Amino acid sequence: MESNLKNVLVISFGFLLLFTAYGGLQSLQSSLHSEEGLGVASLSVIYAALILSSMFLPPILIKKLGCKWTIVGSMCCYITYSLGNFYASWYG
Repeated sequence: MESNLKNVLVISFGFLLLFTAYGGLQSLQSSLHSEEGLGVASLSVIYAALILSSMFLPPILIKKLGCKWTIVGSMCCYITYSLGNFYASWYG
């Protein structure tokens, strides 16, 4: 198998698993964390951050880190968000 095709398949499968988990978590957010509106607030913050970061950060991060490490960093942010939902609570 050609090296480029293998790399694309590995990245595609990783994103498939990542976004399947994220999509499931997103759809359950308001029922999992219903106390004091934590689920709705969490979704609001993640979408606001997604909108702002997709407008300004990609050119900067790709120039500094390169394409591969930018993808790795973005996947780590999604994983951190998913792991943070195991023990979700308001700060303080």
